[in-house]
Amino acid sequence: MNLRSIYWIFRKEMSIYLATPLAYIIAAVFLALAGFMFYTIMLYFAQNYARMAMMGTENLDLTQEILRPFLGNLAFLFLLIVPLMTMRLLAEERRLGTIELLMTSPVRTVEIVLGKFLAGVAMNFLIYLLTIVFPLFLRLYGRPDWGPVISGYLGVLLLLMAFVGLSMFASAITSSQLVAAAVSFGMLIMLWIIGWISYAQIATGPLQRIVQYISIVDHLEDFYKGVIDSQHVVYFLSLTLLGLTLTYLATESHRWRATS
Repeated sequence: MNLRSIYWIFRKEMSIYLATPLAYIIAAVFLALAGFMFYTIMLYFAQNYARMAMMGTENLDLTQEILRPFLGNLAFLFLLIVPLMTMRLLAEERRLGTIELLMTSPVRTVEIVLGKFLAGVAMNFLIYLLTIVFPLFLRLYGRPDWGPVISGYLGVLLLLMAFVGLSMFASAITSSQLVAAAVSFGMLIMLWIIGWISYAQIATGPLQRIVQYISIVDHLEDFYKGVIDSQHVVYFLSLTLLGLTLTYLATESHRWRATS
């Protein structure tokens, strides 16, 4: 595996991201929604704090009361953002016919997949990092615990890796960006809401435990609490590996067609 080839593809994809208006529009909308959510959570916290102060108790935790729900809501937004940011990675290559040129070049399939994957993760996480201004703003008026903030951002990074890996597979099986985005969104939303089956007691026993393990939400909660559990890390890395493997197989099939 040639690291220089991976870097070349990564740099190419990042230059495309930074040169197109879509990334800036998505970032602007994301920050606007993030600001609105932060404001409403802060307002709710202020109202609760006033009631608690009148009752003689003022032990509300800024981190748990504000940052934890804030980071959780931001993670939900990536159900929409990641499909939009990754839909063109391989689908556009197929639509323009450049996938055949790419497949007949000296670059290996695994290098193509990893280069595009790293660019997708980097761009999405860069957008997410812009929200660091909100915890910093909170720092001006209180003393939030930075442990859960750091672990929360780590959890979202792992989440983005899994989301991008699975979304790239959706982009690899079609030449339509809209179809890629729709398929990607369908897969991601299913992983997000599948835990509802266990809460509704539709599944019981071993099936319930399997459903709970598959659910993404259950694996994110500990990160927001400041807990980094190895089983959650393994879960997200496994999803990422699954997505990349499926993407590799789908992309490699184009190489077989291009060279046959």
